[in-house]
Amino acid sequence: MRIAVCLSGAERLESPAITHLARNLPADAEIDCYAFFWEGGPLSDEAALEQLIAQKTEGRFRSVEVQVGRNFTMDLNIQIQKYPETNVENVVRMYRGIRRCNDMKLRRELTGGFRYDHVIRTRADVQLASPLDLGKFMPLTREFIVFPENGHWRGGLNDQFAFGSSEKMDVYSLVIDYIPEHCGNGCVFHPETLLRFHLNRMQVLPILAPITAQLVRS
Repeated sequence: MRIAVCLSGAERLESPAITHLARNLPADAEIDCYAFFWEGGPLSDEAALEQLIAQKTEGRFRSVEVQVGRNFTMDLNIQIQKYPETNVENVVRMYRGIRRCNDMKLRRELTGGFRYDHVIRTRADVQLASPLDLGKFMPLTREFIVFPENGHWRGGLNDQFAFGSSEKMDVYSLVIDYIPEHCGNGCVFHPETLLRFHLNRMQVLPILAPITAQLVRS
């Protein structure tokens, strides 16, 4: 089994979450890690971050590739409806980071002429409550993207953790490209709401599994 772990968002590697994630993945899988972090974290240096992730995951990942996003530009200029708690820039950063991270994974696949069996979208501070038996989800992930039971807000889907086939997660990663279109079609600008709306429009069905994901801070 070949797995790609796609980490994106703020750096937040001071927590033990990434260590627990690595320990909860199948022991016999070949796992590559792709990480995209926006600058401003404690390190902001690709080589140092790659070394830190390899150390914190106890050598469990076959390879680690990191990119640091610099000179972020807030260039989304559309009319939106949003909830009071929604920070527009944070949402754009998140979905742009997800896309950039998935692009790293996609380039490796195109260069190597293969597809990962599973792609996991997560953050550096998300921890699972139990081991992730990806093998039993293999039939489901050909058709669905799997989400945890918790973390669904404003009628949307948990935007912190999900996994599916490489092809399905390519679709997941394109939210940022469709935000103007989705908002123009009546979607409220909210991270979880946008994700569910996007998958519905792309005809990719989500499914909830007995998995609990939680944020862990040091």
